[in-house]
Amino acid sequence: MADEARYQYPFPADEVFTAALQVLTFGPMDLVNADPTSRVLAASTSLNAMTYGEDIRIDVQDDGVGSSTVHIHSQLKFGVTAWGHNRKNVELIHNWLEAYLSITSAGAPGWFADPFGRQQYRYYDGTNFLDQNNVPMIAAPPGTTPAGWYPNPEAPNQQRYWDGTQWTEHTAPL
Repeated sequence: MADEARYQYPFPADEVFTAALQVLTFGPMDLVNADPTSRVLAASTSLNAMTYGEDIRIDVQDDGVGSSTVHIHSQLKFGVTAWGHNRKNVELIHNWLEAYLSITSAGAPGWFADPFGRQQYRYYDGTNFLDQNNVPMIAAPPGTTPAGWYPNPEAPNQQRYWDGTQWTEHTAPL
């Protein structure tokens, strides 16, 4: 049993893909794969007492003129009864994306409903969402991101060198 929906966002496809990457990296689902070239992400949920676990696929399509369509598909890994979890997954991802994009596009710092679904509120500093230690929550750049210095996802006020495929041990102050 599966569930799916399409949603339109008034944001460019690359921006929506980045938002989906952030939401899946720091949210309660497990990011399995992210392909920035095709703008396709895969995630999964864990097996628990309520479900057999689900596989989720997110396709971000460029509609042109700064808008995009996102197709979210959730299906059971195995089993026959979803108990509404597939519909819930689709709606949760849409809600997280919508919240993330509206907060980041406004650019104003403040406390907002957590777009990662982990806690009730999260602080946005005008550039990044912060974790409980005031560290910016930034997903590692996908494999096709060019080598360069990026904010360190593990340390505040620090940047780390991305060699094009993985983080190196080289760091520097921001």
